[in-house]
Amino acid sequence: MPTPAEHHEHDAEAKRELLDTLEEFGYAILHVPASSYNPGFAYTVGLKHTFDHPEIILIGLDPENTEEILSGVVEAVASGLGMIAGKPLNGFLEGHPVIFEEVPHARALSCMGYAHWFYKGKPWDTLQFIWPDMQGAFAWEEGYEEDFRYQQPLLSRNPDFWYNEPKDLAVVTLRQYLEEEKPILEVHHDEEGDWQFLTGDELKEEDLRWVSLHTMVQRDATLNDIFDLEYGECALRQSREHPWVRYTKNAEGE
Repeated sequence: MPTPAEHHEHDAEAKRELLDTLEEFGYAILHVPASSYNPGFAYTVGLKHTFDHPEIILIGLDPENTEEILSGVVEAVASGLGMIAGKPLNGFLEGHPVIFEEVPHARALSCMGYAHWFYKGKPWDTLQFIWPDMQGAFAWEEGYEEDFRYQQPLLSRNPDFWYNEPKDLAVVTLRQYLEEEKPILEVHHDEEGDWQFLTGDELKEEDLRWVSLHTMVQRDATLNDIFDLEYGECALRQSREHPWVRYTKNAEGE
């Protein structure tokens, strides 16, 4: 794991490269690799600045295809073809149309950090490039391949629930949270995929409660901030108003 100094230097270098690319081409495509839990994705920076067009994010395809597709989208934008939310478009995937959907700004902020930096905190518009399955079905249509639901989360469809899992997934929390309204200060996403949302109180079996993941997020929207917590990763905060600090457990679970 990189040190804070190494992370800062990497971030500074990435920002310098982004500005150089934007100066030369007017846009940049940034890739975020897939992990064991989160799908990979890529997004543009500069389309709003250069073409007055929403930025584009594409989730779940391999980096090579993603780069080619987004480059094609940018070429279309540069030629004057604007992407319109909800309108199927041909020409980007062989044999099938694709659809673009507007991304709520809070969702864009959660995954497009360098766009946030480039636009200096000012809001920008984003469209998600949504691809169909091999039969041409989209995620909201009957017969869609279930395996793709985790691979391509739809950022516009659940603006108040950001997790990849189903809303009815059973997760562990404590009586103190549900009955005494103590804040969640500790979250664990274990290697098996189970979630625990804890208050910092001593763990006692009689205090454990099973609730749906959606119930947790409905009661505390700030839990969305750690929707992408990796397998084996944990998050702590001092209070509901403090930011989350993430860490990974060691082999002994500490």
